[in-house]
Parts: sequence; structure tokens; C-alpha cells
Amino acid sequence: MRLLFSLFYCCFCFLGISQELPPVLNFPPDLYGADNQNWMLTQSESGSIYAANNKGLVEFNGSQWTLYPSPNETIIRSVLADGSRVYSGHYMGFGFWNRNQYGNLEYSSLSDTLDIEMIEDEHFWNIIKVEEYVLFQSLDRIYIWDEASMNVNIIEANGVLTNVFDTSLGVFYHVLNEGLFKLENGQGVLVNNDIVFQENRIIGLLDMDNKFLALTERQGFYEISEEEIIPWGRQENQELSLKRWYSALQLANGGVILGSVSSGIYHLGPQGNIVYQLDRTGGLANNTALALFEDRDANIWVGLDNGIDCINIEAPFRNFIDQDGNLGTTYATLVSGNYLYLGTNQGLFYRMLDSKEPIKLIPGTSGQVWKLQQVGDDIFCGHDLGLFQVIEDQAVPITTLSGAWNVKEIPGREKELVLGTYNGLYRLTQVDQQWILANKMAGFDISSKYFEFVSPSQILLSHEYKGVYRLNLSEEYDQILNFERLTSVDKSANSCLVGFGNDVIYASRYGIFLYDKNSGDFIKDDDLSSIFADEQYISGSLVPDVNGNLWSFTKDYFITISSSQMDGGYTISKISAPQSLRNEMEGYENIALLSGTEYVVGTSTGYLIMDTAHVPKTVEAVNIHAINIKELDKEFAAVVIDSLGVFKSKFNNISFDFNTPNYQKFLKAQYQYRLDGWQDNWSPWSEESGATFENLPSGRYTFMVKSRINNQVSEDVASYEFIIQDHWFRSPMALTIYALLMIGILVGINLLYRRYYQLQRQRIVNRTQRELKLQELASQQQIMELTNEKLQNDIESRNRELAMSTMNMISKNNALNTIKNELFKIKSLEEITPVIQHIDNTISNEDDWKMFEEAFNYADTNFFKKLKDKHPDLTPNDLRLCVYLRLNLSSKEIAPLLNISPRSVEIKRYRLRKKLNLDSKVNLNEYFIDL
Repeated sequence: MRLLFSLFYCCFCFLGISQELPPVLNFPPDLYGADNQNWMLTQSESGSIYAANNKGLVEFNGSQWTLYPSPNETIIRSVLADGSRVYSGHYMGFGFWNRNQYGNLEYSSLSDTLDIEMIEDEHFWNIIKVEEYVLFQSLDRIYIWDEASMNVNIIEANGVLTNVFDTSLGVFYHVLNEGLFKLENGQGVLVNNDIVFQENRIIGLLDMDNKFLALTERQGFYEISEEEIIPWGRQENQELSLKRWYSALQLANGGVILGSVSSGIYHLGPQGNIVYQLDRTGGLANNTALALFEDRDANIWVGLDNGIDCINIEAPFRNFIDQDGNLGTTYATLVSGNYLYLGTNQGLFYRMLDSKEPIKLIPGTSGQVWKLQQVGDDIFCGHDLGLFQVIEDQAVPITTLSGAWNVKEIPGREKELVLGTYNGLYRLTQVDQQWILANKMAGFDISSKYFEFVSPSQILLSHEYKGVYRLNLSEEYDQILNFERLTSVDKSANSCLVGFGNDVIYASRYGIFLYDKNSGDFIKDDDLSSIFADEQYISGSLVPDVNGNLWSFTKDYFITISSSQMDGGYTISKISAPQSLRNEMEGYENIALLSGTEYVVGTSTGYLIMDTAHVPKTVEAVNIHAINIKELDKEFAAVVIDSLGVFKSKFNNISFDFNTPNYQKFLKAQYQYRLDGWQDNWSPWSEESGATFENLPSGRYTFMVKSRINNQVSEDVASYEFIIQDHWFRSPMALTIYALLMIGILVGINLLYRRYYQLQRQRIVNRTQRELKLQELASQQQIMELTNEKLQNDIESRNRELAMSTMNMISKNNALNTIKNELFKIKSLEEITPVIQHIDNTISNEDDWKMFEEAFNYADTNFFKKLKDKHPDLTPNDLRLCVYLRLNLSSKEIAPLLNISPRSVEIKRYRLRKKLNLDSKVNLNEYFIDL
């Protein structure tokens, strides 16, 4: 039974050699889109990483993976970046890649250009550059290419040429069954043919432990001197000689990374000490390390048999993971002297800081540890079993009360403490260097996890489910006189109450509040509360450290709050550390200063070490590495990225891919961009490394992007300027045509308007003229009517005169005829003959006729003309008869006028009818009246 207990104790109390491992980024094949195996790695001047893969050349710029298939669809086994050029070697050929104007790599074959006759089935396994020469190594030859002269020198090997090495002592290469050679003046010189080197592949030639060492495939390290080779004398070599090695890398700091076939990698210090071994249990994706490479940020890239890994050996974080679960979740950490204490849900553990000894459990402390704190020289452990005093590797119980949270010194009273427990507050006192329980403070039985003195007689106490209380204490600290719940703050899960300097601070999801002693209330501090903005709150835990800083733990950051020496306020600093890295127990976050700039942080799987000196202070430049445009509903097409872009209007959808070559696992790069000409403000910070803009109107734009890591913003801003042309119907030529058309239209419209107004004016003039004409005609008509009326009156007057004249003539002639007839009755004719003659003359007086004719013509102007035109053969007497007939005179009335008898008138009428060729039925009077 005792043996079983001893075995259990050994297994549980000794957790194995502590390894605090750096973060590891795993890139599986399905992520980078190529085959499993990666044979060699390199980095270009832009910061991109390249891997020689079975499928081709793999590029990673920190945001995006790109596969460039090998030129002849064979395995690429070697790669080397030199500036912006990338050399590669594959089956039966080698060459280099240059980036084209679209940002993509294009291959040029050197072996074809140099017209080299290859050996059958020749593979190129390594490429190095020495001065201006590039060396391509296959298993049969080394091709030394001079870029300046374009000449190549070939070194033949008589056996299998396993590797070529660029070392501090020159360039060496190894040939199985022959030994180690050195390049001198372009030729190989055998420098060591020891049987060890003949029978073993040399994996690496390294400077370490102030020696020049050769790592063999199966027999570990050998020291090389001019006289001989001997096994490396360090103890570590015994372990290393048991492994099978495939790759080796000399670090810039003098250390060494070794890659094994089945045991992962080993990190050795400059003196040869094993810093750590990293395999699958520590985060490596695969235990076969085919290739090793150190980038310019001291990250170690591992080409694996099944993927690619990046080890952040200079990261601010190193993680201890409790693989077996014996340590458990760490709730409290404390560093005192040479001891690191870890309080977990499994008990209180410790480790000596100056040794590699395993973490051990302090006997008697199994179970839940809540708190570790140091008061003066005394260390206290708040435990589910009660309160312990920790003395080096021992724990002495002070109380057996169920559940102890923490202790606070009583202001002004030495050797007295207040203990917070599951069921209230207790007073402790120190007697003979031992702490004992003095009494319970009666009157308050609420769990007292967080409490702080605001005065010797007053305590503030926080309960996450009840709120914050103010307790008034008796002078003897044996009872709570009264207490009240404060209404100035609300209860909140994972809230915290802590004393910091002269302030008492309460932190919850609602913000950070400072206690105002004058008002007795908490007042929100907006500046401090800003750390919980943007959904950063996960816990209100605030942990003071020995340097006077207050630590807070948000979703993405470690926050340090420190007192400002200038204004007495607080300053805030952030360290990027996502919760996925920290993996703490929410509400029980803890941190402790190890030494200098190193801190230990408890996690749910152990702990991590944070070195603030390794937090990046600068950020790599941001690059725009790809730009694509497209029409609506079409595929994107690449465009030239190093000159002004001018695109047709239909190509108004544009995407940008950008990157910062950041390969930190927990310090993620974030980007912010703006499209000048389209956006006024920068976008929110985001880890997205691309931006797309759709349906952009025509115009001139400048895309700008910047990056940040751990709140450090890149000094440069990458930009790209481009123009989206107007639609063809808005082009300058079209606008010119439109302008001409518009001018023509305006001129036409003007002419039309002028014509229209001219026509309108002409219409108005014509209408006016018509109106005037009509008025004139009306006036003329009126005048004519008046004239006609006057003429008619004149005619009627003349007719009356004519009628009167005619009647007078008739009357006169009748009278004269009567007189004449009476005179004929007188017997003496001689006496009366002159009288009769005078009467005849009077009756036939031509003057009377002429006067009558003139009056008739005035009254009936055209009658004579019509009559003469129609009957030109009429005599004057006929005309006279016609006139009398037109006047509708009877024969009896006509007879006196003609001085003939009525019978004679009838005869004349008859004769006149004959002359006129009138039918007897025609009435002569009506004929002449109608004429």
C-alpha cells in the first residue's frame, strides 16, 4: 500500500521537466493548397515565405497562400530568395522566378538558357548564394553560376553528394564514401575523410560551444579540428546521438535548431544546452522536420513531412501546457524569492526558478486554491480547506474554516489581518510568529471574496450576485455594526473590487468606477471604462503587481493601468493577447512578475510566460500585392500594380489584396483602409486582408491601406491610384460631340424660335393688316354704301328730275299741241303760221332732248353703251324710243315726246322690234328695263 502511495505521489507531485514552449503556427496542406512534403524554405526581401513543395513553389505573404506549379510538373526540392528573385531547383532543371507587373511570379529556366546537359534523373536538393555566385546542388554535382558573366562552373562528385554548407569557415560539401570537401578557387578539396564522415551523412556544419561541429545523421555531433574529429563532449550529445537527424539550422543569435526524422525539433542554446524539445505534444504538426529556416524576425519555419509550421521563438509568450492534466487550471500565481507558486484546482504547486526541476505539489494542499498573496514577508494561500501560510515548499494551516478567499491588513494595527471567507469576515492575529484565528466579525455572514478598507472602521465589500456593501466595524473588530448596499453601482458577474494607490476601484461589465469618499458613492471613470468598449469585457478582474501596475484582462488584450506622474490620473497600455492564447478561468485571471520584463500568467492548461521586452515596437510595411478588376457578372482580371490604373467605365468593380508579413500566432495584423474619392473616413480595424468596391462611378481614386500589430501602426501607408473613365457617352470626344450637338440644337432651336417668332410676328402683322384691310374695306364699304346711298339718292333725285322733266316735256308738248290744234281752228293761217312754227320748234327742240339724254345717262350710266354694243344699227330716234320704253312710258305718253301720234308710236315700236329681232311675245318695255 505504501509503495502504491509512493508511486502515486511521484506521478502526481512531479509533473515532469518543465518546458515553456513558444507559440507554433500550423499550416496544413489543405490550407496552403499543395502537397504534404516541404523540402526547403526561404524568405524574400518583401517578407514573403517560399516553400519547395512536391507540387511546386508555395508562397505565403502573411495573408494569402499561392501555389506556382513547377515548370515540368515535378517536385521542387530547393528554393532560395535573393532580393526579389527566387531561385528554385527541380527534377532535371533549375532557374529563377521574377514577379511580373501583375504581382505574380514567372519562371525563367537557367539550365535551359545555359544549355547544360543534365545527368539522368538529376534532382536539385539545395541552393546557396556565396558572394555573387549561386550554387545549385544535386546528388551528383554542384553548379556554380556567375550571374554577372552568365558562366557556370560544374563540380563533379564521385559519390553521393549529400549536402553543401555555407559556414563561417567557408563553403563545404559532403560526399558519402569520400568525406568532407571544401570549395577553394572553384574546386573541391578534401579536408577530412574520417570513416565517420564516409559512412554518415553530414546534416549540418555549425558553430556552437565555441567549436566547429558537424551533426551526423545517426551519431550526433562531432568536433572538427585540423587534426581529427571527436565526439562532442557535452552531456546533451548523449541524448542527441540517439536521434536520427534530417536538418539543422544555425540561428542568428548563435543557437541551433535541429530537425529530426521522428522526434520533432530540438532548440539548443549557443553553448549547446537544450532549451526545449518540441514535437506533436508541444504543438508541432508533425515530428518529421525536413527543412528549417529562420526569417528576419527570428521565427523558425519548419518544412514538415505533412505541412508547414512557424515557431515564434522570439514571441512575447511561451506556454507551459499540462499535457497530463495533473496541474489543472491555474487560479493564482505568486513569485517570491526563488520560488514560483501556482495555485490550481488541484492544489498548490511550486517550482524553483533557477533549475529545470519539475513542478511539485506542496504536501497537504490538494484541492481548490483561490488566492496567493504576500503580506510583508508572509505568504498566504486562500484554499477551499481554509487559510494556509506558505513557507518555501511547505504549507502550514492557519484555519480549518471551510473556504478562505483572501486577507487584508488592518490599517494602523500591526500583526492583525482581516480574512474573507465563504461566510463572512474574521480577524487574524500574529502570536509568536504564528498567525492564529482571533474571532469572527459578527453580524455579517455573506461570502467575502473582494473587500477593501476605506478607513480603519469601514470596509467596502463586493459580492458578484448581490452587489457592493459598505460595512461599519466595531473598534475591536469583533462585529459589523451595520451595513448597507450601495446603489451607485450594479451587481455583475465576474465583477471585482480592488484597492489601487489611494483609490478603491470597482470593475464590472458596466465599466470601471472609483469610490468617492466625500459622497460615499462610486463614480464612473470614462477613460478607464474605455478598455471594455467594443465588446472587450469578459471579466472585471483587476490584479496589482509589485511594480505598481494594475492588470486587466479583456477579450483581446492584457491591459496595464498605471498612475500618471504628471496629472495624478491613470495611463493605459495594451498588449495584444487574445483570450484563445490566455485561456484563463474567467473571473480568476491572475498574473505575477517573474523578473525584469517577464510575467507568469495562469491559464486553464497551466501557465504562460510573457516577456514584455519582446512585444513588437515596430510593424512591417504593408504591401498591396494584387489588384483585380471586373465587369458586372464577369470574372476578376489582374491589373498592373506599380503604375497608374486607367480603366474603362465597365470595369468599375475593383478588389485589393494587401498584407503585412507578420507571422506571429497571437499578435495578429489588422488593417485599415480608405478609398479616397469615395470614402471620407478610414474603415474599422479588421484582420481581413482584402477589400472590394463595386459599382464605382467614374472618377479619380486613391486606395490607401495601413496595418497595425499590438496597437503599433505601420509608419507607411501603401497606396494605389487609379482612374475609372466615363462611359463612352461621357468621354471627352462624346462631350465635344454633345457640345456641338447642343450648340447645333440651340442654334436650331434659336432659329426655330426666331422663325417661329418671325412667323408669329408675320401672322400678327398679316392679321393686323387683314384687320386693317378689313377695317379699310369696311370703311370703304361704308363709304361705298354711303356713296351708293348718295348716288342712289342722286339717281333717285335725277330720276325724279327726269320723270319731272319728262312729264314737263309731255305736259308742255301736250299743251303746245292743244294750243296748236286750237290755232288750226283759226281761219287766218297766215297770221298764226309763225306761231305754229315756233310751237313746232319748241315741241321738237333738240336742246330738250340733249338735256334729257344727259340726265338719263347720269341716272342710267351704261344703258346706252350696252344698247349700242348689243344693237349697233339703231338710229338716234330708235335710241330715243328705247329710252322712253326703258322709262316704261306708254305709246300715248311717248307720242307727245316724239311729236307723233300714238299710232305712229305703235308703228315705231313694231319696227324697233323687227330691228331688235325680238319675238312678238317679248314685251319691249320689260326687255329694255332688264337690259
